[in-house]
Amino acid sequence: MKRDVVVSVTGFHSIDGDSNQISLVAPGSYFEKNGKYFLIYDELVEGENDPVRCTVLVSGDGRRAEIIRGSSGRLEFEAGKTTMCCYSTPYGPLYLTINTFGVSFTLTEEKYRLEIDYTVEMNEGAASEVHASVEAKPKAAVA
Repeated sequence: MKRDVVVSVTGFHSIDGDSNQISLVAPGSYFEKNGKYFLIYDELVEGENDPVRCTVLVSGDGRRAEIIRGSSGRLEFEAGKTTMCCYSTPYGPLYLTINTFGVSFTLTEEKYRLEIDYTVEMNEGAASEVHASVEAKPKAAVA
């Protein structure tokens, strides 16, 4: 896999029968370090003047993933595990409980693909079911 990539992030959220999809495409970087796989890209966030640096980190065995969004928070995913984090927002802290059901990671010369299925509870409130997909392809393959 080449270092310069195009990152595509898609998320399907469902809560109380209502669902929506978010997606973004951004240039990014891929690299391996200490047996882990990294993707780094900038995300434009509504209401923010500067882009937020996002890092996706996958363990060498592909069973554990982390998504770090700037200084706002670190989301951790491992199948069968529950994790908690505090996510900073312009409106104050948001406490999240994440129950991960599945983490799937595939890496080839042509593609980096991470899929995560989980529920997230916010401030001990309603749970949202989420299927998130992060994919990266070499820039040359997308052009």
